[in-house]
Amino acid sequence: MNRKTLFCLLVLAVAFRAAQAQTFKLSVDGGGEAALWRLSSGQKEQVTEAEIGTGDTLFTSAKADAFIQLEGQSRFLVKSGSVVTLRASDTSVDIALEEGQVFLDRGKPHELASVRVLTKGYSFIPTGTAAAVKTTRQGVPTVAVLRGSVQMLSSEGGSVSVGARQFGTVNSSGALVSGTLNEKGLQQLEAWSGVTAEEVSMAAEEHSGDSGDNSVGGSDNSAQVTSVTEQADEGSQPQSGEAVSSEPSASAGEESKKDDDKKAQTPLFSSPSFELSAGVTTVDGEQWTRLALGMDLPVWRFGVFFDIELFIDPSGKLSDKGWDFKDNWADALARKIRYIRYGYEHDPLFVKFGGLSEVTLGYGIIMDRFTNMLRYPDEKLLGLQVYVNDFSPIGLYVQAVISDFAETKDKGGVGAARLAFKPLKTNDIPLLNQLTLGAAYAFDRNVYAPARKWKVSGDDKLLQDLRDKGGDLWDTYKELHIKNKGGENPDDILAVLDAEDALRDSTGYFDLYGFDAGLPIVRTSLLSVDLYGQYASRTDRVTGWGIGAPGAAVKLWRLNAGVEYRKIEGRFTPGYFDRYYLDERLSRGLLQDKSEYIPDVSLNGVFGRLGMDLYGLLNASGSYQYMLGDKDAKDRRFEAAGSLGETLISRIPKISLAEVYLKNTNIGMKTNVKYDKDGNPTAKSAGHFDRSPYMYWGYRAGFEIAAGATLILDYRYGWCVKNSKLMQDNFVTLQTALRF
Repeated sequence: MNRKTLFCLLVLAVAFRAAQAQTFKLSVDGGGEAALWRLSSGQKEQVTEAEIGTGDTLFTSAKADAFIQLEGQSRFLVKSGSVVTLRASDTSVDIALEEGQVFLDRGKPHELASVRVLTKGYSFIPTGTAAAVKTTRQGVPTVAVLRGSVQMLSSEGGSVSVGARQFGTVNSSGALVSGTLNEKGLQQLEAWSGVTAEEVSMAAEEHSGDSGDNSVGGSDNSAQVTSVTEQADEGSQPQSGEAVSSEPSASAGEESKKDDDKKAQTPLFSSPSFELSAGVTTVDGEQWTRLALGMDLPVWRFGVFFDIELFIDPSGKLSDKGWDFKDNWADALARKIRYIRYGYEHDPLFVKFGGLSEVTLGYGIIMDRFTNMLRYPDEKLLGLQVYVNDFSPIGLYVQAVISDFAETKDKGGVGAARLAFKPLKTNDIPLLNQLTLGAAYAFDRNVYAPARKWKVSGDDKLLQDLRDKGGDLWDTYKELHIKNKGGENPDDILAVLDAEDALRDSTGYFDLYGFDAGLPIVRTSLLSVDLYGQYASRTDRVTGWGIGAPGAAVKLWRLNAGVEYRKIEGRFTPGYFDRYYLDERLSRGLLQDKSEYIPDVSLNGVFGRLGMDLYGLLNASGSYQYMLGDKDAKDRRFEAAGSLGETLISRIPKISLAEVYLKNTNIGMKTNVKYDKDGNPTAKSAGHFDRSPYMYWGYRAGFEIAAGATLILDYRYGWCVKNSKLMQDNFVTLQTALRF
């Protein structure tokens, strides 16, 4: 890291210290006590009145509520038996609800730009709101609104707007839904909170000490909790499509009136958020300094994220990267916008332009968690993602993806589409009316497009120039090269350079098509099970197809799992267009595209996937494929990732992110050789943890240096083959970010 980078980080760190965390007045109802764990000391203390600050965690007793005064006319009411963690800066407050229930009563004037409630991977964003948010021990979040509106967002991008006298929750199929609170529920919530629906009762000082059992989400199974749950499960909410888990879950509002109601509840303008960052990133294999200002601007159902950035190259000069509008306008435009979106993935219509991530078609046999942001911010690609969910009486689903519009000038570009429907949706046959049939198609217009960006070193250019001039000078150079390089013949190097030049001018089309079917057989709040099958094939003359059937996707409480039987014939691999495809589509070391270096085999085996959330302490996920065939053919691959959960992170001072990840494919294959410590190939095949062009691993870490200011490190290790030797191909990002 150069001095200028360190200086930038130091300046930002000092500046961010100005944004110190706020503290807020905490009091316990009726003279009772609550436990407060303080981040600054790491100690827990019993309190009746105290100051609570960012990172502190409050544990209310079973007999007393607590109040947190936010602004002059705004407060949080924390239900007895609840656990919450406060995160605050000068401009925002987040309440992380780990268990129990809170009530936000927010009146004007507003001194804070943002107040949110976060729980179990869901965010609740209020607008002039008096509302309760609860979560059960089973992890089902619910919001009930008395005044204003609340936008409920899932971590997968789902969204539902909940207005006054309504509730929002997650139904048995995992979709976000909303409905009308019944009169009994309204009365119970009003009695507990001291707020009347549609009008504010100003922060009453006296609350009934025994009213907790009648509130939304009390520590027991109160009547209102039951009524809200029954409304969510029995159909009081807009029926939003009980889609199988592979579908982009449809959002509420098939009927036009309900759609109009939702639109009316969506605010036209929301407060923008800003991100100021400085750090180190990998550009063309070198470490550059990047300074950036980002702004996330939500307007009605639209969202735009702008990026204004400057790069300093290793020599300390200000680069024109991203500002060359004359000769490279597409790249210059792409670098100013991270994305533009309309809606969210689970909404009836979702459109996103710019950076794309985690794009899966169906059950993933063709496209699985595809992204065009693998090398962000070095490369910013302008992609497009369009979803139409649960449209028409037959439950029509449409997915369309384009990876990079700028690549079309090189006659390239990756794209995909899927069309699915529910043929029996209008029937009343249980289970079968949720049967989904789909067809998908994906393509790469030019698998050799990455060769256009391959750079040639100065030594290689000199070698080519000498060869082209010929004569005695070339003969003399060859002799000296062979002598000084241990017998290495420059003709061999030139043969590789000539082959690379040929690929730069080549074009090659590759595509796949496939079909899938899915049927949900169990749908409860605790357990869901889907049965499915899928098939995909190449369209060219090369044999290559695969089947994943039967398969089962299971969600049990905090556990997600899937398993399927797979059969492969020829040059084919499931999930061909995956997270790393844009890096793997053309191997510079092998001088082959991905479809060519996949072995021609006949295989049968099992693929499994597992993910879990251990009470917010640890998140872990992984997948493994084990397939065998004739003549010792095999295909073994795995992915694994683990991170500290929200509950644990909130209790570790100054740590905001801790994650490790690993991927390896073609394990044990003859085409995937093992390399020694000097990068030379051996006669052995690479194992599970051996370095190879098919392996990636890395880690991400975040460190809080001030309120709202975070230092984030992302270091990904990778390898490529060049001149028959294994070389490192790492990608590093280090940045200091301030969000306000």
